[in-house]
Amino acid sequence: MPIQKVMILSHTRAAMFQADSKDKPIYLIRLFNSDCLALVPYAELKYPEQFKIIRSYVFDDISQFTDDNELVSFNDEMAESIITDFDNDGKDCQMLLVHCWAGKSRSPAVAIALSEIFHLKTPEQIAEMKKQFPIFNKKVYQTILDINKKRATPLPPLCFL
Repeated sequence: MPIQKVMILSHTRAAMFQADSKDKPIYLIRLFNSDCLALVPYAELKYPEQFKIIRSYVFDDISQFTDDNELVSFNDEMAESIITDFDNDGKDCQMLLVHCWAGKSRSPAVAIALSEIFHLKTPEQIAEMKKQFPIFNKKVYQTILDINKKRATPLPPLCFL
């Protein structure tokens, strides 16, 4: 049965999350900041056994490219990985749960994009998600959608001269 519920949480709420049995199995996407792994660790999951798949990605919440070498910018390879991982392993789950540090920018961007690509929500529900999370990271969202379009576009036939 396909995804029935999409949740977006902060790292502390995700760590304490306990699903109803009807929501299992759960596909969890964890979005980490590059500096938080060393300086301020994210809370550990209290109930890790409830998650069928746990995927982690590391990138910082930046909207524009920056010269600061210490930040990890979201890129095409990360977008491809998120889409491919979910396509391969997420469709058999009942719930998609996405979390980042605050649950306001990166995680909504990923959840909304995956909801559009895999038709997890209706267009009206997606519009509501965008209203509920008005500061979702537009760069992350658009990069995921752009990469998906490239994946969906068939390659032109080879031309031999």
